[in-house]
Amino acid sequence: MTSSIATTQLSSLTGVIERITFHSEESGYTIARLNTGNVKQLIAVVGSFANIQAGQTLQLQGICIEHLQYGSQFQVVQYQETKPATLTGIEKYLGSGLIKGVGPVTAKLIVKHFGLDTLEIIENQIYRLSEVPGIAKKRITMISSTWEEQKSIKEVMIFLSGHGVFTTYAVKIYKQYGDSAISTVTTNPYQLAIDIFGIGFLTADRIAVNVEVSPWSKFRYRAGVLHVLDKASEDGHCYLPESKIVPFTKELLTTEEYKAKEEAIAAILKEMITEEQLIEAKTLHRLLEFDPSKMGFKRDLDNQLNCSAIVVDESSIVDLFMAHSLLKAIPKDCLLLMVGDIDQLPSVRPGNVLKDLIASEKIPVVRLTQVFRQAAESAIIRTAHQINHGQIPKLEPISMKATSDCLWHSGGTEAMAYKLFVN
Repeated sequence: MTSSIATTQLSSLTGVIERITFHSEESGYTIARLNTGNVKQLIAVVGSFANIQAGQTLQLQGICIEHLQYGSQFQVVQYQETKPATLTGIEKYLGSGLIKGVGPVTAKLIVKHFGLDTLEIIENQIYRLSEVPGIAKKRITMISSTWEEQKSIKEVMIFLSGHGVFTTYAVKIYKQYGDSAISTVTTNPYQLAIDIFGIGFLTADRIAVNVEVSPWSKFRYRAGVLHVLDKASEDGHCYLPESKIVPFTKELLTTEEYKAKEEAIAAILKEMITEEQLIEAKTLHRLLEFDPSKMGFKRDLDNQLNCSAIVVDESSIVDLFMAHSLLKAIPKDCLLLMVGDIDQLPSVRPGNVLKDLIASEKIPVVRLTQVFRQAAESAIIRTAHQINHGQIPKLEPISMKATSDCLWHSGGTEAMAYKLFVN
């Protein structure tokens, strides 16, 4: 949606929010009615707003759309609040509920006392509200606090929109960071891709260009690495080797004006691993730091690993001695997740650890039943289940006309078998 809007010529509207039909505090998504003063019918406006109340005067930029169910709507891309210019507008604005401590009755009293100077007085001489009958110091303090909060929202929204951030994202950014939104965006806009759903690396990178963050920034390199790994996970990968992370990240970071360096990416990778931002896959021997001179592990009961969770893949081939060494080296509060298939290869050395742990019924076990490597009707799956249940599988003999994906080879020449399997 954002990319299509960016290439569309935007229209402008200015008016007073007459009423709010819907507003989400979490996302800022709003449906409201706008009174522009020169049309008989109120205009339906939809978009994201950090804070919105009836009575606000807004300058809107967006596009007119035709909703299949609700008809004509103005989809807001950018907006800016302006001060109401009439006494009625000021009164409605103050009494809308936007300012804590000011309801419709109080708003009427304030506007009656200060007239068109009301907002200027609240902005620069708020202590003068004590001149209005019925407004005590405690309420003035409440009004002052809320007014400053509204100013902060406006400043953030104006800053973000001025640097090419669409209102939808600007609202999410303010909701996430509050008053620190500007400092976060100017220091490390790539944090947005981590913290805010819907903002990815490419959007953060565009914002970074607008706020003049250096393309050599470590934040950019780190975010690039995370983006490459995230895309790999979307493609079904559990990890990527460094030999692929580096060139993929280089391609992502390189622009017409800037060419990323593989050496810098490799250095960032090492930093991220050291700081435990990334998890480096290791063999158990490497994890426990095997010492050939002592034929033992440096990590043990007296020198345990500093970790909160460990995932051990291919656990069916872990022998009794390795399992014992691992358990000694991990803290008592560490989560150990063992992943494996007890129907595959057992350990070469003594022990059948995974199978025995499952059989003990002393630990939580989750069994995966859906196979993704073959189709559901595959003869490979059916044959595997039959063997596991002690049944003799019925297999199609190998031949030039074979149709099954699981064949029985009872003999014949190697050349014949090779030709069949290759074809």
